[in-house]
Amino acid sequence: MKNKIFKNILLLGSSQGITWSMTIAYTIFVPRFLGPEGLGLLAVGWSISSLVTVVASLGNGKFLLKEIARNPEKAHKLVGAAVLINVLLGVLIWSGVLLAVNLFVTNSDLKTILLIIAIANVINLSIGPLQTAMQGFEKMQYSLYDSLFSKGVYTSLCIFFVVMGFGAVAVASAALIITIPSALLNYWWFSQVSNLNLKPRRETIKEVVKGGMAFFVMDLTLQIYLYLDALMLSVMTNETVLGYYNVPTRLFGTLMFVPMIIGNAILPALCRMAKEDPSNQVQMTRNTLNLFIAISFPIATGTTVLAAPIISLLYGKAFEPSVLVLITLAWCIIPTYLLIGIAQSLIAQDRQGLWAKINIVAACVNFVINLVLITLTQNIWNNGAIGAGITLLISEMVTTSIGLTLLSKGTLNRSSLMVLLRTIITTGVMALVLWPVRELFFLIPIGVGIVVYGLVGIIIGLIPLSYIRMALSMPRQIFKRKLHAQG
Repeated sequence: MKNKIFKNILLLGSSQGITWSMTIAYTIFVPRFLGPEGLGLLAVGWSISSLVTVVASLGNGKFLLKEIARNPEKAHKLVGAAVLINVLLGVLIWSGVLLAVNLFVTNSDLKTILLIIAIANVINLSIGPLQTAMQGFEKMQYSLYDSLFSKGVYTSLCIFFVVMGFGAVAVASAALIITIPSALLNYWWFSQVSNLNLKPRRETIKEVVKGGMAFFVMDLTLQIYLYLDALMLSVMTNETVLGYYNVPTRLFGTLMFVPMIIGNAILPALCRMAKEDPSNQVQMTRNTLNLFIAISFPIATGTTVLAAPIISLLYGKAFEPSVLVLITLAWCIIPTYLLIGIAQSLIAQDRQGLWAKINIVAACVNFVINLVLITLTQNIWNNGAIGAGITLLISEMVTTSIGLTLLSKGTLNRSSLMVLLRTIITTGVMALVLWPVRELFFLIPIGVGIVVYGLVGIIIGLIPLSYIRMALSMPRQIFKRKLHAQG
């Protein structure tokens, strides 16, 4: 089981690494050639696309993953129903959007971009259930293959188009160009493990809609929760303060890839265990939370120590007010990592409805606290972004505290306390070594921090040597299996 989970993490991590690399390349080249106006047009399209994806899928992604992990034989009918729901709702919503745009918008480029993005989004909505199903089957390698192909070709096309002098319409077209072969590949990959029934029974459609509803509420409230602070800052302050907040939140978002990869890798196993072996599911949840404790503390501490140098290097002196915001968000990392682990455990136990209700309450509380703290910090320091950061920290800590009380009895025990104590000691040593070198080029202190944390963690027993050996041997094992399969 450990080998399989490590393999899943490695494959999903490689996929995320490719996505990161391509995003960096896109960020370096495309904005320089398109300019603010072109980027603004694309931002409108991608924002609408993200919202349509949440609404049209009705939360069926997590539902499919959970059900297929437990009952693989149900894939052929559930996936077909989800594809049908996604496509029909996607077409319906986009039709309304495009009609409104044609009636009230005069910018012809924006109209064209939205039409292109709409077609690409509907195609992506049709393959979303297939990709989720493959994760349910624990065929994580297909996620890696898709990233290699779609992200690589898409970024290359975008860079080529902008360098050749084409505008935002061409960049939007690149997404559509790559979506078509990507869809064909995903349908082919899915056909290797299951059949696809695109004429589902009414009962099956009801099952998918009903099963995904709690996840839909979770996804929708999460979107509100994530964008509420920025929206309130834009209304209650000004564009400059919003800029102070935007930079740290982007950096904070990139640090979420670790728990997301681990969470997605273990969720299928958690779902099966919750049904077949609850005691092992509790143990796996404990191990996951212990891992998140051991990872989140050094990341939060390292981000705090390096906040000023990183902001100065990447964004310049003009963004100096963002440093305190980044430090505040850095300490959101610990509760946020734990929240991801808690949510995965509750989903595996079919308690997503309860978690959705907690998310709704959290969003409401977040609004009230933001209202107070943004106003207060804007009046005192002329920087309401600090208030938004503190609000997020308070919200995450309170929600995590509630989530911990919902875990199964025995999930957290003495081993969790020992992991916490060893993590604090190891992180403290890392911080002491990191502080004198913090002003060097940021990759140097990051490398120093990783080495020190790893060595001290091994010495005091925080990092088991067996895990290191397993991680190092995993690529070789995968390569050998590929050679054996080809032979």
